[in-house]
Amino acid sequence: MTEVASQLIEARKHNGDYTRTLASQLGNMLELAESLFGPRDRSYTVLGVEFIDGCPHIRYFGTCRHIIIQLGKPCLSEPARACYQLAHETIHLLSPTTHQNVNVLEEGLAAHFQVWYMNKHYPPPYWPKSEIDWTVLQQPYDKAKILVEHFLKVDPNAIKRLREQQPRLSQVTAAEIEHACSGLDRCDALALTARFNQ
Repeated sequence: MTEVASQLIEARKHNGDYTRTLASQLGNMLELAESLFGPRDRSYTVLGVEFIDGCPHIRYFGTCRHIIIQLGKPCLSEPARACYQLAHETIHLLSPTTHQNVNVLEEGLAAHFQVWYMNKHYPPPYWPKSEIDWTVLQQPYDKAKILVEHFLKVDPNAIKRLREQQPRLSQVTAAEIEHACSGLDRCDALALTARFNQ
């Protein structure tokens, strides 16, 4: 267990409370994501979370650059599921883009972060029972996650360094990836910059 997880669990014990709001969870997730992968685009305002039928995603409001995070309705009664989905959407808040423009790098990073966050910062024993196995993802997400994890294994700081030059994950080129991480194979760099939703 990480030091952060230990501190959060101890704080809950001292407060006599083992739950946290989604707002505080999101604040923690954003802080961690920015420390690992670089700052988010603060020209967007995150308004909060709502629950919908269907898949989780972030929803934009026209030209005013407001974002709502939409989570699946089952999250209303399953805190673990809500946290799992929220962690994924947190990565999409770093450099927001449309569903059509998101690339494999961004979706793979979101999939990596949600699994990492849940397993490292909120270990399963501290959550109410849920049917979620938060180490198993749907095939396209899992494939993207594996590519990103290989990238991070070659150089754990490569994404943060990459975003210093190109803050928008969806606009990163294969050449920029290769420059940020010279040890990565060109085929992997090309795969990471492909559009995820084709």
